[in-house]
Amino acid sequence: MTLDAEPLGQNRPAPNASGESDEEANKSAPSIPPTPPAKTHCEVTCKTEKDFWDHVKTGAEIIGIVLLAVYTGYTIKMYCANKQSADAATRAATSAENSVTQARDNARLEQRAWVSVSDITPESQQGQNWTISIIFKNTGRTPAKNFVIRGIGEPVAKGKKTSSEEIILPGHGIIAPDGVFHSNFSADGGFDWKSVDLVIHGKIEYDTVFGSSHWTTFCYYFVPTSKTGKGGFAPCDSGNDIDNNPP
Repeated sequence: MTLDAEPLGQNRPAPNASGESDEEANKSAPSIPPTPPAKTHCEVTCKTEKDFWDHVKTGAEIIGIVLLAVYTGYTIKMYCANKQSADAATRAATSAENSVTQARDNARLEQRAWVSVSDITPESQQGQNWTISIIFKNTGRTPAKNFVIRGIGEPVAKGKKTSSEEIILPGHGIIAPDGVFHSNFSADGGFDWKSVDLVIHGKIEYDTVFGSSHWTTFCYYFVPTSKTGKGGFAPCDSGNDIDNNPP
């Protein structure tokens, strides 16, 4: 029996030849980058929702800023309006208070006591000693209380000012409306009417029924009409005044 042997290497390629062909094929094939994995449904949905809420947040912040600005402007406007109202109310209250005070002062001014010198005359003269009678009268509509009189009579060289200190005279109490109070002054000294004047000066202080204090100053000098010394008193150029205290 005879076997037909196939010659070695006729139909089978050599291993090296096959390896070289594969390597050349691999070298000639282009390099293709790998395809990234496709996004999942969750990633797409979540990103869309995040973008939506970011827009909502931005819009809400803008709306909040606008509302805050509007509220601030309204608050400022209300403050200004309230301040104007408060200022107007304050002015009205002050004006009303001033009106009441003025009306009260006017009423008191009409009703208060007014005390001043009503008359002054030489009462008597013995040698060089003079006694002068002075009458104080309340011409107001209410009593004058707690009156105190200070005064003195002195010889004063013509053109000169008085220098003697006034002393408290007898008399204290109340002078009724339209009432009078008599007081006497003494003056010592010889008088040469050509060079010397007999001057009576002083001050009366008193209170009103409204609780305020007042004063009146007075100054008179003797004017002789004959060599015997008869005559009367005339007001000095200064020294007759009243206070400006509230009534």
